[in-house]
Amino acid sequence: MFRKILPHAAIILSAMYVVFFHIDCVNSAMAFIDNGITKALLYALCILSVVNAIIIISDDRRKQIKAYRKAQRMHKFDVSLGAGGAAETFCASAAALCPAV
Repeated sequence: MFRKILPHAAIILSAMYVVFFHIDCVNSAMAFIDNGITKALLYALCILSVVNAIIIISDDRRKQIKAYRKAQRMHKFDVSLGAGGAAETFCASAAALCPAV
């Protein structure tokens, strides 16, 4: 649930901050950018963006490792076809992406 809400919350906060910035440019007397609430929203946006990036990187890494392991299993069955098969090529490229596995 948290992974589905996080990107939407970041988009909403980003849109709010863009609106505040444009209002502040048009009418600086309203002081949207110098407001404490705006600074808190900017802080929340930064935290949400960092957490969202960590989750996306983690998911991508997990998918790469899963694909690498699947290719290794497929390569065991592809040995009878000879060297240079598609699975072997994929394993070599996946090993370059996931050297720690």
